[in-house]
Amino acid sequence: MQANGQVSHLQSKPDTLANVDINGDPVCCARFMGGREYEKICTTLGGNIKMNPTESDIQRTIDNLWMVTPDFSNGNGPFGNYTPQMLCPKTPPAPQAIATLYCAMMISQRLDDLQAQGSIYIEGAFLKNPLLCGLVAQIRAGQSVFASTDDTGTVLGAASLINYQNENESNIEVSPVTKTDFVGLERYVDAWFKAINRKK
Repeated sequence: MQANGQVSHLQSKPDTLANVDINGDPVCCARFMGGREYEKICTTLGGNIKMNPTESDIQRTIDNLWMVTPDFSNGNGPFGNYTPQMLCPKTPPAPQAIATLYCAMMISQRLDDLQAQGSIYIEGAFLKNPLLCGLVAQIRAGQSVFASTDDTGTVLGAASLINYQNENESNIEVSPVTKTDFVGLERYVDAWFKAINRKK
């Protein structure tokens, strides 16, 4: 989501909408079933969703341009109803790396769809995958990325509404995300988008 964003362009972007915050101001939102897609990619490729990839897994995946393309969410997100392509071995060495790269690129696409500016804050299940957060930071070069230090962000956010006007009590602690430094990532991202545009 993007606070203070322009809602006028949302209608041209699939699966975007405007919600409102507690003050009644519009908040631009772009949906993407990240956890569901991550799990589907991992299980399809024979991976274990409880295991995170290593840096070497991701670098090897980038070097070999092993990837999958949307859609793994039954019609949701920016590429809903596209036909998935499995551009990798049938049983790749590290399915989690392919799923991690996929989700990082999808997050970046959703941010582009919102014309997101300023700092990026990550909370929720993807905090358990630090390399995914680092990949978002590398892809979104020029934007600072922060991770919530509390994996119960939804609960804490709701609790903060009790006294939200007191900024000292409603702040959620975050820590800066160190961007990864994978070689060839830009080439990988370009290849992913070309594959998507080749076959919808």
